[in-house]
Amino acid sequence: MKVIWLKVIWLKVIWLKVIWLKVIWFKILWLKVIWFKILWLKVIWLKVVRLWRSLWVGYGVEGCSPLGFPLGRLFLRMQNVEF
Repeated sequence: MKVIWLKVIWLKVIWLKVIWLKVIWFKILWLKVIWFKILWLKVIWLKVVRLWRSLWVGYGVEGCSPLGFPLGRLFLRMQNVEF
């Protein structure tokens, strides 16, 4: 009878270890997913900011606007700003 109880306890310990490892791996995987989502959102945000700046700055650090015309200079000329 004692041997059966030891086997039952041993199986419970093994199952608890397996469940605990699954929980840990799930949390690690979830953190990686969250981290990659944050990283991708940051990359997308940087691309949007660069696009917005290139639209309004025109020629400059970012280069010409994606539309092929420096809208930034046009905007500044409409504001009567001299270059």
